[in-house]
Amino acid sequence: MKTKIHIITILIFTTVSMSFYPFENNPDDLPNETAVISYKQLDGNNISTFFGNNGSFNRNPVTGNGGFEWPKGSSKFLRYASGVWLAGKVADDTLVAVVEYSYEFLPGFINSNGNPEGKDDPDFRVYKIVKGDTLSEDYLNWPVSQGAYLDSAGRPFLPGTQTMFYSMTDGFPESHTNHAGSTAPLMAQIQVTHWCYNDYPPTELRNVIFTEYKIINKNSLPWNDAHFSIWTDDHQDESIANGCDSLMNLGFAYCSPNSFNYGNTPPAFSFLLHKGPEVYTGNPNDTVYTFTPGQIRRIKVGFKELNMSSFHNAFNAAPNGKPNNYRETYLTMQGFKPTGESWINPITNTVTKFPYSGDAESGTGWIQYIQSGYGNRRQMMSIGKLNINPGDTQTIVFAQIVSQGINNLNSVTKLKQTAAYVKNVFDNNFTTVDIKNNAENFSPDGFKLAQNFPNPFNPETVISYELPFTGFAELSVYDILGNEVAELVNEKRSAGSYEVKFDGSNVASGVYFYKLTAGKFSETKRMILLK
Repeated sequence: MKTKIHIITILIFTTVSMSFYPFENNPDDLPNETAVISYKQLDGNNISTFFGNNGSFNRNPVTGNGGFEWPKGSSKFLRYASGVWLAGKVADDTLVAVVEYSYEFLPGFINSNGNPEGKDDPDFRVYKIVKGDTLSEDYLNWPVSQGAYLDSAGRPFLPGTQTMFYSMTDGFPESHTNHAGSTAPLMAQIQVTHWCYNDYPPTELRNVIFTEYKIINKNSLPWNDAHFSIWTDDHQDESIANGCDSLMNLGFAYCSPNSFNYGNTPPAFSFLLHKGPEVYTGNPNDTVYTFTPGQIRRIKVGFKELNMSSFHNAFNAAPNGKPNNYRETYLTMQGFKPTGESWINPITNTVTKFPYSGDAESGTGWIQYIQSGYGNRRQMMSIGKLNINPGDTQTIVFAQIVSQGINNLNSVTKLKQTAAYVKNVFDNNFTTVDIKNNAENFSPDGFKLAQNFPNPFNPETVISYELPFTGFAELSVYDILGNEVAELVNEKRSAGSYEVKFDGSNVASGVYFYKLTAGKFSETKRMILLK
């Protein structure tokens, strides 16, 4: 159990000095006396949590306790502390940058001469803008010069309820003091954007926070065999177990049955990787979508996107616990235990980089609570390996999701369902849609034709639609020339929600359209088949 300092008033602030933080008695919790560190709360939906321009998030900078509150205003906290880790080989050295209980990033950037700047500059603070407030200091001084996004109309990027931005770097040698790091700087610059939604019908997004890390190699040398990791200590008040789903790019935690805060219906909570780094293959069959918040996505041919490459789980003090030096850190980020040993799935007796990958609710596969119960756990999702040349940029987008079922294990099932929904929203580029009006998906009469999922697809995809009353419905697929290639529905249907599968095995790759007609309602959507 983490040491708790109880406070009655929740403090919301712009900038605080690290030297005032009453952190735990931890040798890593050493304050930086000179840097202007700022923290703010993203609290625009059911989640309220902290983000800082030293790379720390989900930790309360005033108390040193957990800062990931769900639901907002309940004084119930899930996560204790989280951060991003970077590692790579630079010439003959292995260099890392760690955000754990102390932080090897500071606010600022790397200038054109290769030197870090900005740690004492109040302009390199955390910026936060809120829907409906165009007169705030942060809105009027939105730091476009630091890399903050504008929307398609040239205004500060605000797709939902709140947006945050800050720029940070590991380029200051004095910040590299974490026991799991303490190497020379990688010379990374990271431009960070967080955003959330609250005020439109899909309620799932009210329990989600989105984050983009735009990572730039400002070194004069390449980072070879580089890995990125999302690290988190999810043990605050709750005893938890962890798990992963490599196919969904999902790492998650769930509470014990008799939860300290939530009783018999505790939530499950996760990190969902939406977009990994892009690597060039030259293969015309490899295709990725670029992602720029607030702008139209574009197709890049000849590239592939890296998925989660490993999942690490650490106990508080065990042989497979947290890494204690940069060598152990790099091994861990590559999917090994800190000792260099491989993970062995005890169910299949095979080597794996994805421990605890079983299905919690059904009790099948390798499940942590069955093997070792609930307790103090940490997890890390890693993505790699790739080479990043000087001046190159890689982008990672992920979401933090909370979902609650009828019991602790059912919450994991609900979480995976929510994650699939959120991934579909992301894959269909929700940031270019005026979501608050929900105009893309719903007609005034209550009909709905959803975007197919997955999209692009190979060879199968699912199309969902809703009918507000009983009547005759037609759903067909057409090629780009308008020729019908499949009739999926042609019959009388009762009011309700439906799903139908389209199998593109017998048609060529390309753009297709599907059209729903019911009464006077007619709508057409576009989808892409990639083989």
